[in-house]
Amino acid sequence: MGPAVELVADCSACVGLCCVGLGFRTSAEFAFDKEPGQACQHLAEDFRCGIHDRLRGRGMAGCTTFDCFGAGQVTTARFAEAAQDGRLDGPDWRTPAVAGEMFAAFAVLRRLHEALWHLDHAAAREVDDEIRQEVARVRDSVAAQAAGEADELLRIDVDVSWRNVAPVLAAVSEQVRTEIREDPADLRGTDHAGADLRRRDLWAANLRGAVLVGSDLRGADLRAADLAGADLRGARLDEADLRGALYCTQAQLEAARGSARTQLPEGVHTPGHWA
Repeated sequence: MGPAVELVADCSACVGLCCVGLGFRTSAEFAFDKEPGQACQHLAEDFRCGIHDRLRGRGMAGCTTFDCFGAGQVTTARFAEAAQDGRLDGPDWRTPAVAGEMFAAFAVLRRLHEALWHLDHAAAREVDDEIRQEVARVRDSVAAQAAGEADELLRIDVDVSWRNVAPVLAAVSEQVRTEIREDPADLRGTDHAGADLRRRDLWAANLRGAVLVGSDLRGADLRAADLAGADLRGARLDEADLRGALYCTQAQLEAARGSARTQLPEGVHTPGHWA
């Protein structure tokens, strides 16, 4: 397995890239419109969010569910170094000639870091040597791409990178889940928006890409379920059991609702708003 990569966001070391580079429209998750490349009205001069401790109360819940997987601080450092070496006209997006390239590089690096997070998650599972070696091979390839300079990042087709990642993640999921339960439920891509799934037996189920927006999963058994890409916005997870769930990200939990009695997989924590 290749070298460790910084995959946890450190906003204190970033120049507010997600607060500027990304756009959004007025909705239940955002209180106003913002165009890509336009600085958020709450972004302070020091690149900190002026309402970080009350985002949900100010109608900006969408900000709490975004995770750059550490791409923000890495992009910031990489551009600052390039500017210091004279390869760029400025260290960050405040220089117009730099802004477009920086936002584009951030977008690519964010998706590469997300892939690395999932591959590291897969590597921690008990699987056959052949699958483990394939996870390591693909991870090394993605890590090499993520280590590139800004101009190299812009030449990467991230969709192709993910097409190499997805089968490996699926192989790990298949082996882990079928060893736990014979013939687990396959609910990939299914739509359960608003569905009553209380206390449903979803142990080791494949829920990759499933739409669970606003669904009621209170008390559901989601142990060892594959949640890669599942949309959990507004889903009720009170007293649900997610221990051992595969590919469950912190951002997915931040978008859901739960309680202190929700049992979570390793590597994530109970969101503050669940209290």
